[in-house]
Amino acid sequence: MKTISERISRLDSTTLKFIALITMAIDHVGMAFFPGIMWLRAIGRIAMPIFAFCIAEGFVHTRNRGRYLLRLVIFAAVSELPYDLAVSGAVDWQSQNVIITFALSAAALICFDWLSRKKNRLCSAAAWTAVVLFAGIAALAHTDYGFAGVALVFGFYILRDKPRAVRIGVSLICFAALDGILFELWCLMSAVPLLMYNGERGAGLKWTFYLFYPLHLLMIYFALLGLMRL
Repeated sequence: MKTISERISRLDSTTLKFIALITMAIDHVGMAFFPGIMWLRAIGRIAMPIFAFCIAEGFVHTRNRGRYLLRLVIFAAVSELPYDLAVSGAVDWQSQNVIITFALSAAALICFDWLSRKKNRLCSAAAWTAVVLFAGIAALAHTDYGFAGVALVFGFYILRDKPRAVRIGVSLICFAALDGILFELWCLMSAVPLLMYNGERGAGLKWTFYLFYPLHLLMIYFALLGLMRL
């Protein structure tokens, strides 16, 4: 007889990413065009935990972690100008896009995993220090979700061998607490699709997900320009 967990496991990684893309787009449309409609922003809180979960899963299953990190770095760089234009209408160093947060998260995981394998106290302490260091860099650079974002990816990674409900619940609660914004509690809604994850990759389509982020930000920017000219 199937367990409850097995019965609800219907969503593969690709489906999770599509849910994250859709909810992220709703959030950004709300931010740009309907700032007073908060339920659009609330729906958008679903996206970040799903993306963070997929980053942790991708790191575990990738065959080349260096290439995985490089891909994130490249798309973080590609996305920065579209992010600035959509958010501020000009180049702005006050905040940085979320893919930079994910690149720092992947770098933290690489360091943590490498140092943890050394099996001595000094390296073990250094492994945890590395995670805090990269999270601190995210905070100082004012990347989207900053310290809390790196911590969320790390939480999903370090708890990967725990029961699914524990892994998701602990990670989300710690993320909401670290972010320090009461509105971020809406991120708990992401627990529903995450609990339905079946561990399968699905269709993949990784380039679709990487390209969607900068392209949809550019679309928002040009739409805002068009409205300003009316």
